[in-house]
Amino acid sequence: MLFVKKRFFLVMVILLVTGSDLFFWSTGNMPYRSIILPLLITLFFGFFWSTLIVNPSLSLALFCCWIGDWFLLYDTNHLLQIMSVSSYLLAQFLFIETLFKQIKSFAPRAFIMGMLFFGTVCFVYFFQKIGWKRFMILAAPILFFISSILTGYNTFLYNSHFFTYGIGIAYCLGQFLVVHFFSRKYALP
Repeated sequence: MLFVKKRFFLVMVILLVTGSDLFFWSTGNMPYRSIILPLLITLFFGFFWSTLIVNPSLSLALFCCWIGDWFLLYDTNHLLQIMSVSSYLLAQFLFIETLFKQIKSFAPRAFIMGMLFFGTVCFVYFFQKIGWKRFMILAAPILFFISSILTGYNTFLYNSHFFTYGIGIAYCLGQFLVVHFFSRKYALP
């Protein structure tokens, strides 16, 4: 019972931090956001600690996302933007490695594109044996994709914070689904 209350409390804290980050981002209050945003991945580490201890690739992937978030906070510098995108790219490769450990047998030609993109691997994994638990890992890259598109809209199309809430919610939910899928309770053979 204590374990359930602890997990519920951590989920509530994750939601509070996500909401605070979105509020500070939409109001342009970057000093507070620079404190709040890095807490999100840190909370995922706390929430899924038992899974991350036995899964170093997933731990390193989340760490890369955490570093990418830090660099993204200071996106006025072109070099930091490149480092942020590179950190997220490395995280995607580590997510792919973690997912490949779940796949017991596969035809190599079906995974040629999957070696390049986490989303492709998730599609292949989902369609090997369609089910709700596998849909969690498929939904994550879709949410990351939506978050990236909305970021592009904010930056290049509208030059405003119009989609800020959608970006943050999609990103947070995508991260949650990835780590939740790989938790020992839900990992599939």
